[in-house]
Amino acid sequence: MNNNFVNQIVKKARNFTEVEFESEKTRFIESADMKQVILSLNLKAKGERVVLVTEETESNNDNKLFKKIPTICKELEIGTMTLPELIAKYDGIDIDFQ
Repeated sequence: MNNNFVNQIVKKARNFTEVEFESEKTRFIESADMKQVILSLNLKAKGERVVLVTEETESNNDNKLFKKIPTICKELEIGTMTLPELIAKYDGIDIDFQ
């Protein structure tokens, strides 16, 4: 977590203390984004085929300390796609949302 998913340029530019960085890391781990990634990892470990649907792109990190979902998923070998891609993939199939 300290190296793989951190935008090192932002970390260096903001000059975080160890306590500040740990606080940011904890907040990120508890975020909805990481909960989706962790759930995907758990399902994948159970043998499920997993694709995480997100509107984020790998480009432009918006000066955030941690990388975006598609970049993290790529490193963890979790597939991603956008909602329009998902809809196109299942075009013609009846899907019932409840």
